[in-house]
Amino acid sequence: MIGCTPESQRCEFWAQGGAYVRPPCCTQHLKDLLFFTDNLLERHGIPHWLDFGALLGAVRSGEFVPWDGDVDFGVRIEDAERIRALEDEVTRAGHQLDMNDSYVWRILLSSTNTQHADLFPWRDDGGILKMRWPGYPDEAWSFPRRFVDNAQPIKLYGRTFLAPAPVEEFLSRYRYGTDYLVPRRFEDLVVRAKVAPSVRRFVAQRTFEGRLRRNVDQLFKVLDATPLRGCYVKTIDGAFDRGGAADDSPDAGFSYVRGAEELFVNALPTLEAAGFHLIRGSHTVAGANRIYRLAKDGNCFDFEEQREGAS
Repeated sequence: MIGCTPESQRCEFWAQGGAYVRPPCCTQHLKDLLFFTDNLLERHGIPHWLDFGALLGAVRSGEFVPWDGDVDFGVRIEDAERIRALEDEVTRAGHQLDMNDSYVWRILLSSTNTQHADLFPWRDDGGILKMRWPGYPDEAWSFPRRFVDNAQPIKLYGRTFLAPAPVEEFLSRYRYGTDYLVPRRFEDLVVRAKVAPSVRRFVAQRTFEGRLRRNVDQLFKVLDATPLRGCYVKTIDGAFDRGGAADDSPDAGFSYVRGAEELFVNALPTLEAAGFHLIRGSHTVAGANRIYRLAKDGNCFDFEEQREGAS
C-alpha cells in the first residue's frame, strides 16, 4: 500500500523488490518523528544524538537515506525513567512510546502506523559506550564516549542536530567502514567486521558454527545411508570456541554401539568420498576405547566404541 497516514498501516516499501525506495508519505512521517523526538528530548534536557542511518543520511546528503525505514537516535540508558515519564506527552501528540524491548526503545507514529524513531540505549563502561543487540556479542556495538562528549552540530532537512564527532572517524571506525559515503542498501557483516574487532570475532564464530552444523548434518546423512544407521549416537555437541583438526578436543563426538566397529570401518570409504578424511586411525589412549578422528573443512569429529555401561 502506498499513501499511508497515521491512521493506516505503514507502507512496507522494503517488500516491493530490490529497487525499492521510501515513498513520500513515509518520508514525511519520518521527518515528523525526527523533529518531534528531537524537540521532546531537547525540552526535557535528555542527551541524545543522531546515529546509524539517520546520521549517515545527514552526512551524505542532508536527507534520509532513500531506502531507510526509521529514524535513529542514541540516548543514555540511565535516562530510561526520564524517557518513560514522557509517555503521556507522547500520547497527547498522537504518537506511542514503546519501551518494552530492552534493546531499543521506540516512538511510534501511532498505535496503527508503526513508522518509528528508534532510541538506542547506551551504557557507559569505563569511558566506552556499549549497546546490546540480539545475535551479537555484548560488546559488538561499542565506541569511545569521547565522540558524544564532543558532539558537534550537523544538518538534517535543514535543522541542526547533535552528532558524534569527529563524525568522519565515527562513521568509518565504528559504523560503516571507510567507504561509508558509498550507497549500500544492506549492511554487510563483512564490512562491519572490518570496523569492529568484536564483530570480526562474531562473524568468524558464526561462520565456524554454521560450517560445523552443516558438516554434522552431512555426517548424519552419510552414516544413515550405511549399515551403521541406528548403531551410533552423537555424544559431544560441538565445542564452538575450538576449531581445526589439530585441536585435541573434537568439534563433535560420536560413539557406535559395542561390536559395531567393523561397520564403522566399512563406512570409512563412503565418508571419505563425502569429504571426511581420516586423520587419526584406530588407537588406544590411556586404556580408553579406540578412537578414529575425521576432519572436514577445519572441523574434526571423533568416533569411538560405546563404553561399558553406556546407554
